[in-house]
Amino acid sequence: MSRRRDRLHREMRSLADALIAVGEHHSETIEEHRRRAVDTIERYFLPRLAEEPFPLIVTLVGSTGAGKSTILNSIAGSPVSRVGVLRPTTREPVVWTGPVHARTLAWIGRVVADDHPLAAAVALVDTPDLDSDLPEHRLQALAIADASDALVMVTTASRYGDARPWEALTGLTPRPLAVVLNRVPARNSGARNFLATQLREMSYPDSPILTIAEQKTDRIGDKLPHQSVRRLVGLVKEWSVDPGELRKLSFERLADRTEADVRAVLESLRTTRSEHERLMAIAADCHRDAATEVMAGLRAVPRRRWHRLVPVDPARNAAVVLAGLAHAAGTSFVEATNQGLQLPPVMRSVAAGVLTRVSAMNPFESDDPAIETLFAGASASWAALFPVPSEGSTDSLTMGVEMLTDLEWPGV
Repeated sequence: MSRRRDRLHREMRSLADALIAVGEHHSETIEEHRRRAVDTIERYFLPRLAEEPFPLIVTLVGSTGAGKSTILNSIAGSPVSRVGVLRPTTREPVVWTGPVHARTLAWIGRVVADDHPLAAAVALVDTPDLDSDLPEHRLQALAIADASDALVMVTTASRYGDARPWEALTGLTPRPLAVVLNRVPARNSGARNFLATQLREMSYPDSPILTIAEQKTDRIGDKLPHQSVRRLVGLVKEWSVDPGELRKLSFERLADRTEADVRAVLESLRTTRSEHERLMAIAADCHRDAATEVMAGLRAVPRRRWHRLVPVDPARNAAVVLAGLAHAAGTSFVEATNQGLQLPPVMRSVAAGVLTRVSAMNPFESDDPAIETLFAGASASWAALFPVPSEGSTDSLTMGVEMLTDLEWPGV
């Protein structure tokens, strides 16, 4: 590994670790940015920056029953991916590649290692359907497509106009794309014109459209004659012979998107730190006022009756203090919410640590100054329930944004 690739690998690993350490965010939007950035770093950048040779990942995507598995079997020349009438057939992604790449790509799904010459430089992936009724299938297919170097969209002469598969692709960073129009009858229905228009609208004007005629498959191998996929095999070989430019474009486009994702998380963390400072000030004021009220309440207890000292009632005093703490927490929650802060529900009540301290209190006199100390500690404990990132987290993400801004494909 060159020094530059080694440095980038370490910086990417550190950035992924920092994003993981941040933890899940209560905002679904920010959490999506964080999770996508981590996935892109771990599934795309790190493997391609590692020392071992990494294959070109070409993913077959498409609608239900379009023939993705049959096409993969036809290219491999053997029944790599199961084909059947039950939909969805491909419930688990299938990776066809060389033995040297099997362990590296195990995260994708079931790996079928093959000594086929094409598999030495390429990993072909059969994915679940983009229009599956199962959300986990759609998300899995898109995650794999996002970590791919190139895509092959498989559709049919009867399903080419289905919107859901095309809509799913619009969220991906652009990359080389080929469209396979499968099961084309003798009379072309004008599907090629529709697909050409669709590709132009999606900013893929130069993507090739390959057609496969409607024909019977080999029942034993679940595959078509090799001649049917010859043009697709040629295109994949063309991609794999000199993948440098292809990877450069994909690498830098994903770097731009990941930079935007990390920047969104970073801005959210900075906002959270600012909100935490406001929250601490609100809590301090509310708990200080509550402490004053509790002290006044304790002093109101008569100390003498018939000229005798009345014993201090620890249970009564503790109940007064607990009620004051609960009021302080509730008031702080309402005030912070009114000021627009998004607080977790757990902050509606007193911090558990404060309850433990009060339950263990010794009997005290009504003018005991420990009340003020107790409420000050309760204020800090309550505010601590609001998750706040460390300065180290924001510093790490700041450096990550700077690294991604200047990131370029380091070459082979």
